[in-house]
Amino acid sequence: MIYICLFLFLFSCSVPYYQEAATKLREGHFQDAEKKLAKADLPYTQTNEAALFLLSRAMVYFQSGDYQRSCRDFEKALDASDYYQQNSPIEIAGQTLLQDDIGAYVPPPFEQALARFYQALSFLHQGQENNAAATVYYLENHLHPKDQNPLTSFLLATLLQKRGDCSNARILYSRLKIEPPRGNVLLVHHRGIAPHKKSEMAAPSILSAALLEKILQMNDVQPALSTLTGVPIPVLYHPTRPPQTLKIDHKLHQPALIYDISQAAENHLEAEMPWTAARAAARMLLRRGVVASTKKDYQPLADIAMLISNIATQADTRSWAMLPSCIDLYHLDLQPGQHQIQVGRQTYTITIQPKELNIVEIFQPSSENIFITQETS
Repeated sequence: MIYICLFLFLFSCSVPYYQEAATKLREGHFQDAEKKLAKADLPYTQTNEAALFLLSRAMVYFQSGDYQRSCRDFEKALDASDYYQQNSPIEIAGQTLLQDDIGAYVPPPFEQALARFYQALSFLHQGQENNAAATVYYLENHLHPKDQNPLTSFLLATLLQKRGDCSNARILYSRLKIEPPRGNVLLVHHRGIAPHKKSEMAAPSILSAALLEKILQMNDVQPALSTLTGVPIPVLYHPTRPPQTLKIDHKLHQPALIYDISQAAENHLEAEMPWTAARAAARMLLRRGVVASTKKDYQPLADIAMLISNIATQADTRSWAMLPSCIDLYHLDLQPGQHQIQVGRQTYTITIQPKELNIVEIFQPSSENIFITQETS
């Protein structure tokens, strides 16, 4: 019992590598962020967080302009996600007895769709249009309609339109409820920081535990303090999002499409909450049963041990910390040559090549922290 409590305490105090790497990435320190994610090279069977490490490093490569490595890591991350799609009985038992993040990290559908979207962009930056089209086409035909990502639909429609398949492109644009845009520049504005999860004790669970102990006491069962800690649940915290202001050559532009990643994270957390709460309640009842089944003279010691375990137990706060808060897509028609882009209070110069489609990436984690990655000619 003491060893379990010690394990939980040490486990909950560790700082995940991917969160440290996310901080380095937002500061533009790509090499430092990559070093933090050295575990990404481990085989899937050696770490059940392989998908999370690989997704994080793929984003580091993407933002630093190393698109070949980015594509490779995104593919590995999706393979790792498929590998861990079903939890083993041992993992399910560990989640119930210890805590939720004992199980493997499987990216939720909205993160998997974003991984495909970024992988398709990486292909486009390398001039591999067929691979990009195949990547987003896969999502359109394999994801459940409620998990469809408008970004991939827009990108697929753009590629179909570029190939001259205007009828299918119009179908996708109409599904997105936007007019078919025309232009030679696809500008992707990655704005803000995705919400991060924290573990908090659910207030209703503390009241329920107090009521349970009162009922047990009325039935001559010795009360336990450990139950009154409640159960931990994940809660999302949203950093401040930079305002949507983008001027090109002193002219204000409105995005053709906006995808709110923060809202997608909220929706997923809400959908998963019943299962999370059920596992937490089962865990609490099992630990309460351990106290009740202990000999009467030793119940206070068992209660203290369970109290330490319950306090140390954390909710699963793992998430793809490298994501922005939202993504704005602009489809623009610009003349070849240099143009001025104003993001917030900062101005940058981009060069548009005389080609069919130029891709410009703007990363803005905060109002003052901005950097641009542009496709090379």
